[in-house]
Amino acid sequence: MSEALLLFLTNAVFFSLGDSVWGWMMGMVMGVLGLTPETFSGGAWGYVSGTLYPVTLSVGVLFLNITFLVGFFRQSSNIKQNFTLEILMELAIKALLANVLMQGGLGIMQGLFRAAAGLADAAGGVKDFSAAVGDIDAGTTLFGCLFGIIYFMVCLVCGGMIFLSVYGRFLQLYVLTACAPLALPFLAGGQGVERTAASFIRAFLGKCFEVVVIVIFLGVGTRLCRGIDWGDMDGVAGWFDGAGKCMQNMVTMVLMAASVKGADSFMRRVFGL
Repeated sequence: MSEALLLFLTNAVFFSLGDSVWGWMMGMVMGVLGLTPETFSGGAWGYVSGTLYPVTLSVGVLFLNITFLVGFFRQSSNIKQNFTLEILMELAIKALLANVLMQGGLGIMQGLFRAAAGLADAAGGVKDFSAAVGDIDAGTTLFGCLFGIIYFMVCLVCGGMIFLSVYGRFLQLYVLTACAPLALPFLAGGQGVERTAASFIRAFLGKCFEVVVIVIFLGVGTRLCRGIDWGDMDGVAGWFDGAGKCMQNMVTMVLMAASVKGADSFMRRVFGL
């Protein structure tokens, strides 16, 4: 009772609370990194694949006919370029490719989901994200009196950013899957029009394989922070070693949250997506 009261009075209770929040959120994150949208939520995937996708597919078939005609008339009315048999064959091949992608889109996307999940599992990552402070010494008590609430807020905000980034990815994948038949028909529209389909494919691939970059960031970032030499404290200075551990935990959390939050832009810059 007296120890609990001491923790509360010195704000050190926020360390235990912050560690609990951080550990719970990271446990939720690591539990879904290796999942596909089908296994993440069967109800959501059933709604997308069984209800939304057939509706958008029927609309996409109409779009395919329209975009093919648009591409045909654009090329035939271009007085600077003769409308040759090669151009007609190119439009026909693109229309056929768009039709194949639309009809087999679910199977293709499921295969990409499984490939991304397999790569994420192979990348490994870190299973222990605990930010334990260790024994509460004079440094921990002093740090808690001054920055205990700040430490808790860092745990909450950084953990929440990682949590929302990972779980938000699944929501975006569901929407991208449902919208695929609406974007792919533009592939048959020829130059200029086909940019819509190319943009969708890049966005889908980037979001699908973003999980691999997230796992790598989490694994490398955690090991990097644990490998930093923060120095050893001997004698009286060792009494304040807990404050150093608190700062190390905060640096680790901020680095991991920033890395995961920027995983999408990192994919786009590096791979041109």
